[in-house]
Amino acid sequence: MRKTRGTDAVLERLIRKHERLLEHSNPSARVAPDVLTLRHSYLYNRIVGDHDPFAFQRKPSTVSVSVNPRVQFQSYAEDPRFMRALDRVKKAGVPWQLFHLAFYPEIKAGKEYILGPEENSLLDSLQTLTGKQALRTTDYIPCHYLSPNACP
Repeated sequence: MRKTRGTDAVLERLIRKHERLLEHSNPSARVAPDVLTLRHSYLYNRIVGDHDPFAFQRKPSTVSVSVNPRVQFQSYAEDPRFMRALDRVKKAGVPWQLFHLAFYPEIKAGKEYILGPEENSLLDSLQTLTGKQALRTTDYIPCHYLSPNACP
């Protein structure tokens, strides 16, 4: 409607209300939350964090509980914070699954993981500690999107 310059009273009220709420919740952020970002997980923050997916936006001095960290560990077992979080997830009693979201180069190569030794070690430890095998993106992509040598 904005592109066509059309008007709708209900939509306009919703847009204005959303803009006011966004400015009120985080005056320094003039950009709407991006649910597709890889910097944090709104869903994780809703379930495990402050039970508010946008809490980190109202607290600019804090870091989201789900920020993708850079670690020096060889195993997730070496990270006490991860182990506490895993324990909380397990105690929640909610069914869950690991899923690897492959990047374009991995999909194009038809190779689920393009990892170095440290990353392989972390992936192995993640699957071992959780007792879950990560679902693979490439198992759900039609063969013609993958490299020719990846298809049977």
